[in-house]
Amino acid sequence: MKKSFTDAPPPPPPLPPHHFKANN
Repeated sequence: MKKSFTDAPPPPPPLPPHHFKANN
């Protein structure tokens, strides 16, 4: 039985821009 895309858990939310700046 093929699993539907909706069956899979939703993707994680994108990281905020400020997080990227802090990592840099």
